[in-house]
Amino acid sequence: MEFVIKCEVPPAFLLPFTKQGDNREGVISSVKTGGFGVVKEKKLFWLPFAVSKYGESSYRLVVKAPEAGEYGFVVGNDVYDFAVDPK
Repeated sequence: MEFVIKCEVPPAFLLPFTKQGDNREGVISSVKTGGFGVVKEKKLFWLPFAVSKYGESSYRLVVKAPEAGEYGFVVGNDVYDFAVDPK
């Protein structure tokens, strides 16, 4: 899938969303620590995507077909969301 987003800086993350009532929630990462601040487990939840400059003020984003669900590109404080319907 390909997207073109008009923005000054490219997206930092592509997050899968889960439905929480009428809202959507996207988690970037989680960390479990033990005593003395030792990190026991760290999980990253964002998905990989390719990005390239597109024209003067946009970026082209290429995502390998994700599974059915809702997703969003995070650009600063904005989120550009989209959905993938089941086949």
